[in-house]
Amino acid sequence: MNNHDYKTARKYLNEDFSSVSPMGSCEEPEQFLKDAAGTNATYEVKKVFSDGEDVCILFDTAMPILTMFTCGWYHVEGGKINSIRLIFDASPFANQNEREN
Repeated sequence: MNNHDYKTARKYLNEDFSSVSPMGSCEEPEQFLKDAAGTNATYEVKKVFSDGEDVCILFDTAMPILTMFTCGWYHVEGGKINSIRLIFDASPFANQNEREN
């Protein structure tokens, strides 16, 4: 993801994929990657925890407008990511939208 190589990243997502975050949700891996590409973000992993097929990754997400601490809960099935739930403070995005309007 840091290399913005979404073609390779796609190989790690199941066909039956879903994601949820404070910014919205999607049910398609291609849409998730398209949305990720639109952020132009890079990621710095701080800590990884795993429990069977569940993985929790704590990381900084750096974007041109801000850097935010993020928690990601990844569920893996058959060696590929089946779902992602991201948790972060989305209020800076609301503030950004208010400034643009």
